[in-house]
Amino acid sequence: MTEAVLDQRSLRADVFTAVEALRVSGEFDGARPVSLAMTGPKLQPRALLALLGDPAATGEPEAVVWENAEESFAGWGVAASVRVDGAGDRFEQVRHAVDTFELGAFEVDDCGVRAARAEPRWFGGFSFEDGPVDGASPWAGLGAGWFMLPRLSLRLTEDRVEWTVVLDAAEADRPAEAETVVLLSWLWDRIEGGYTRRDRQPAPDAVQSAPTAPRPFGRSIGRAVDEIQLGALDKVVAAAHVDVELGCSPALDELLVSWSEGALESTRFLFRRGAEAFLGATPERLVRRTGRRVETSALAGTAPKDAVETAPDGGTGTGRRVATRLLASAKNRSEHDFVVRHLVDRLQPLCASLEVSDDLSILELRDLLHLQTPIEGRLDEDRHVLELVAALHPTPAVCGFPTESARQWIRDHEEVRRGWYSGPVGWLDANGDGDFQVALRSMLLSAGTAQTLNGEATSDGIYRRARLYAGVGLVRESQVQEEMAEVDAKLLTAGRALAPWIRREQRLVVEPQAE
Repeated sequence: MTEAVLDQRSLRADVFTAVEALRVSGEFDGARPVSLAMTGPKLQPRALLALLGDPAATGEPEAVVWENAEESFAGWGVAASVRVDGAGDRFEQVRHAVDTFELGAFEVDDCGVRAARAEPRWFGGFSFEDGPVDGASPWAGLGAGWFMLPRLSLRLTEDRVEWTVVLDAAEADRPAEAETVVLLSWLWDRIEGGYTRRDRQPAPDAVQSAPTAPRPFGRSIGRAVDEIQLGALDKVVAAAHVDVELGCSPALDELLVSWSEGALESTRFLFRRGAEAFLGATPERLVRRTGRRVETSALAGTAPKDAVETAPDGGTGTGRRVATRLLASAKNRSEHDFVVRHLVDRLQPLCASLEVSDDLSILELRDLLHLQTPIEGRLDEDRHVLELVAALHPTPAVCGFPTESARQWIRDHEEVRRGWYSGPVGWLDANGDGDFQVALRSMLLSAGTAQTLNGEATSDGIYRRARLYAGVGLVRESQVQEEMAEVDAKLLTAGRALAPWIRREQRLVVEPQAE
């Protein structure tokens, strides 16, 4: 399972006491799985990937990481999962699967066993489009939607460290001997024994420059603007992709560390299933539901920072000059207004009250500035977070306006399907609460092929290719060169994080686009 030899005889006393308390309480009757939460040693959750061995290299279970300013979370292995293929209402399919999954949720402390304060979370996401995913697609493993309830997880907030294991019904008689419980005990021993995360070792031929959008994408932008000016639609979001060959496979925890260094304002995410790993750092929340409180944010209208403001030794990095121009830009404000109108129009019928910020603000990232308008409301009844996701996705920030006209343009002109890029990713629980972000500034890692064996290409089981994604919103006033500069700036975050592993002699493999 891992590099460790797990031995039930070495089970820690505190872990044994916790699971034994659950058994003695009578709550664990073997009729249903249960999750058991407890306090344990503090660890940065993504470090679980290193402690347990890189899933790509070891063939270990699925993994998820979720990090933002509010919390950090990592999950390992699957206690339960649901995958949808795009046929029918995929949001309702996932909701039904989670709602009907019988799971007891408990936590243990010095006072004994009691019902958990919060329901266990399922993590996953959906593709941008709702149709079936081709079996030959690099997105085949993730499908049109996939969610997992982790078997082992760690959640870290400002004031709480919470470890959770999920035990299935077959482990009811002897929960202290469950493989996941033994693994938990081993992890705690290693952490308290002074575990130190290894330093990242960049490849010797690392490329330090970021990938850029292919030139044919500029021609695609020009055609889109022509159609907008002819009145075919008001806005469309065009997405570029760049395939990058890797000189060596990045360990997932190391790549997340590299990414986090330049994206602290964003939500960093990782979903690993089979031979694929989708990860990114997105600044855009689609919707969060906590009870009847709902939060979202319009994020559209973008400008790259000046070179002097992003240089390591120059400028203040505040982006004040660019911010002034961005706030005064009629083009960017118009693009932003489409998103505000969409969110308000879709949420208002579902809310008893809805507040839209009067002040148009600036969200400053490392390389970019965005126009931002926070929106908060109170639902008129106990609506599920996936009902809200279904109502809001796709927003004009990732699709365009009118929605159906923009979606049709995307189907007709984007040769490579987006997969989960620009789709909703996040978490939900059995209470209907959840937090979903829009999967921007992201990449898909895949195994690729290794050396040939007897004339046939063989998979080496580790990542050899990354597909990077970035999009740009187009309106009547859009200029091709400005939009190309914007999409390159968006690729910069992912490119910079991936740079130590990019293969020098074959850095870019760009798929041709039709004229």
